[in-house]
Amino acid sequence: MRRLKKYILNLDDYQGASPRITGFKKLKKAGLPIPDPVLIINPDVFEEYKKIGLSDYLIKELEKGYQKIRSKNPRKGVIVRRAYSVPGIESPPGPRSSSLKDFSILVNEVKKIFDFAIDNKFDIDAAQITAFIHPHINPKIPLGGGCITGNGYNGKSGILIEAIYGNDEGVQSFPHDDYLIDFEKNKFIEKIVHYKNQCLSAINQLEYKIIFLPRKLRNIQVLSDRTILKIARHYRKFYKIFGHHRLEFDVLKTGIFYIEAIPYAKKENNQSNLQFSGKVVRVKTIKDIDRIKTTNKIIFIDPKVIKSRNMDLLTYVACNLSETKVILYPGTVSTGHASIIFREMGHTIVYVGFEIFNDEEEIVVQVKDGELMARRQLLI
Repeated sequence: MRRLKKYILNLDDYQGASPRITGFKKLKKAGLPIPDPVLIINPDVFEEYKKIGLSDYLIKELEKGYQKIRSKNPRKGVIVRRAYSVPGIESPPGPRSSSLKDFSILVNEVKKIFDFAIDNKFDIDAAQITAFIHPHINPKIPLGGGCITGNGYNGKSGILIEAIYGNDEGVQSFPHDDYLIDFEKNKFIEKIVHYKNQCLSAINQLEYKIIFLPRKLRNIQVLSDRTILKIARHYRKFYKIFGHHRLEFDVLKTGIFYIEAIPYAKKENNQSNLQFSGKVVRVKTIKDIDRIKTTNKIIFIDPKVIKSRNMDLLTYVACNLSETKVILYPGTVSTGHASIIFREMGHTIVYVGFEIFNDEEEIVVQVKDGELMARRQLLI
């Protein structure tokens, strides 16, 4: 087989269509701090992988990239992240590693990303499947991370910063703080400091673990006012160039790092007469899918699925239900980005925050104030 000219690309050399990698390019252009370096496996490698697996030459070049990252960031591990661009699927899910310091594990994680795309039939015409690596940004408690959007909160306009201790992905699963900042004046409009007793943290090269927070941290805000306002300034700087996006960030002692930038616009549901009712099927494992019948309209995704980052299960449920369903999904529209696969497979998503629904519960889903809501009784 003819060898590719270049197996590993620098961020500036990447010309592919992956939203995750183009997000990094936007962050860099806007002058926001990102992990350095970001190295991308040439998207053409995937076609080679389907024929012969990971070639010895690729592994050799990948190891050079891994050593480059480790030498520049000796105290940090390396993370392998998926970079899928799939027509018709805005945000394809997939596996993600943790803080890798063993190159052989990194190679296996690249294989997992490629195999996941094959198993879930993401490798269709015009798709681009690849992976990229960079230093792992892993805040240690009491530091944290979160996400930023510019579409306001609870009907109020402004920059919304959501933050939690530990890894930024914890905002998808656990109670966290909400800070709303005036878009122009860079002043606080509102602070909601929730009670927080859990977060996510990388504990080894492959696992994130739920960590119980010290009691002294549970009722205080995660980020200092100074850090919050600095993040808001960063968002405005980015927004002036690229418009509304959802940015993910983590805070270390050395500063703020941005690790994702995805276009984001909150969509209101204008179908005021839209209404569903029925009994809930609660999905915790793949076995629960067998309990979903044609008459079951409403599916509740158990929060433990999100906390365990079980992307295989989410993808399987989204792609293998015989009919479109109403999906009750933990979290909010700004934190539940892994839920997008359901919408793109034709299902209706209702974000339910931290509310729990049990099997066989009779509930009603309807529109209130432009958003779909799920309740055990009709809204008035």
